[in-house]
Amino acid sequence: TTDLANVTEKLEIFSSTDCGRTWQTRTTISGQNLVTNGASSGTFNWAVRNVALPQGVLSDNVRFRFRFTSSEFSGDLFLDDISIGVALGVEGVAGSNILSVHPNPTNDLFTLNILGMDRSATEVTISDLRGAVVYQNLHAPAGEHGLQISSKQLALAEGMYVVRVSNELGSSAQRIVVTR
Repeated sequence: TTDLANVTEKLEIFSSTDCGRTWQTRTTISGQNLVTNGASSGTFNWAVRNVALPQGVLSDNVRFRFRFTSSEFSGDLFLDDISIGVALGVEGVAGSNILSVHPNPTNDLFTLNILGMDRSATEVTISDLRGAVVYQNLHAPAGEHGLQISSKQLALAEGMYVVRVSNELGSSAQRIVVTR
């Protein structure tokens, strides 16, 4: 649909601490809140959604269930890179957002700005959407300038890739689209 008022889909997230005998709704994301790139855009745009969980749910014996309710106008819904945990202080929160990638999409050169790369070694991994690693390198501490990468030198075909970084501040992942 091109009318956002017709977007009635919903994604419900549940948890269970008794092996699935009972389920408790943790959040519902519905309607326009599920749209990440405009109605009928024909392109994909990923969005991060955070759900606060009570401490009792963060145990060894918890299960999660996702239920998507579609409509006659539904497109595809993709869930990816699900992380369950608790942020511990400022470092824990900052660790989840230590990476920015620009420009995105790119037709060749793109820059990774990585928090903490100026003082600690940082591992950079680029994978295709199947999970195949197309680039991996441990970069020594460098200045505060971003790390520039050439998609042409890496022989990356057109498509979407996942860039993952990890250093002493934590790890983070972002998607990048390569065009020609």
